[in-house]
Amino acid sequence: MAMISGGPKTVVPKALGIGAIVIAPIAAVVLIGAFKPVAGLALKGGVLAGAFARTATAAAVTAFKDLAAEARAELDASSAKKRG
Repeated sequence: MAMISGGPKTVVPKALGIGAIVIAPIAAVVLIGAFKPVAGLALKGGVLAGAFARTATAAAVTAFKDLAAEARAELDASSAKKRG
């Protein structure tokens, strides 16, 4: 009985630890199987959000370029008036 020295105060934590080591791989497989659809949906959402961000950024860049071109045209027109 040298293995069980210390009584129930040490046997119970050891048994719980061994049980956790045995159950952990099984629980991991079950949890991965359960959350795989959720992870797939999250990835799809991320891809869609990325596509939306690209589209929104392209629209913003186009609007900014148009605004900058308009400002340049106004500056060119005002400098032409001052010269001529």
